[in-house]
Amino acid sequence: MYKKCFNISNKNVIFSYFGEIQGAKKEYICSYCPLIKNVAEHLFFLNILFVKRIILCLLFFLTGLFVGGGWFLYRLQAVEKSGGLAQSNGNWKYNPSMDLATNEFRRAVIGKIGLLALRESEVLYYLTSQDSEGRPLSSDYTYQLDGKNFNARYWSYTLYGEDHFLVSNGAKVYSLNLDNIQYTDSSRINYTIFISKNKTRPNWLPSGEGEKMSVLLRMYNPERSIYEKMDQVELPVIHRIGS
Repeated sequence: MYKKCFNISNKNVIFSYFGEIQGAKKEYICSYCPLIKNVAEHLFFLNILFVKRIILCLLFFLTGLFVGGGWFLYRLQAVEKSGGLAQSNGNWKYNPSMDLATNEFRRAVIGKIGLLALRESEVLYYLTSQDSEGRPLSSDYTYQLDGKNFNARYWSYTLYGEDHFLVSNGAKVYSLNLDNIQYTDSSRINYTIFISKNKTRPNWLPSGEGEKMSVLLRMYNPERSIYEKMDQVELPVIHRIGS
């Protein structure tokens, strides 16, 4: 029987047998074609719904981000203009508290203009963008800052541009402090700082080419009396003396 399977006379029978099997397979597969087609259509429809939902979610997210962010910026600008985040001592502004955990507006302002700012227990910040007559500080003019030594462990003056970064200048001078400043008396109490484009006198802070700028006074670990009367501390005066 084994040999008869490979007999030439039985080839047609064998080929016919396999042909029927293959034909049956085709009919079996084709009988499922409508089902496969329906499944494919449903999957395609579900994919479309899924993509639509993702798009809608993204649109809702972006809309919420835009509206919420716009409202926050509006409120932040309003609070800044009203002076609600800072108090005044003459033309100088200061924050009596640097608690960033309870006030989101103060946290936003500090994040924008005061990177790596320390708590008030470490340092007090006094900032001004005006001269003593209330005019905006500008590199178009020369200014004279007259001040006195402070009862603090350390203090310094730094000049910043409108973008709240250091003023770029060829001399690479950005700050003056109690160690490198030249005092006008032997008791090391009084001093005068000049802010201008070109160096003409000692204690020079280059103003570069910035149209607007600000001076930041830092007092590190000042004595208790300064904390108690931050709005009455005797701070420097800034006069415009030339162009």
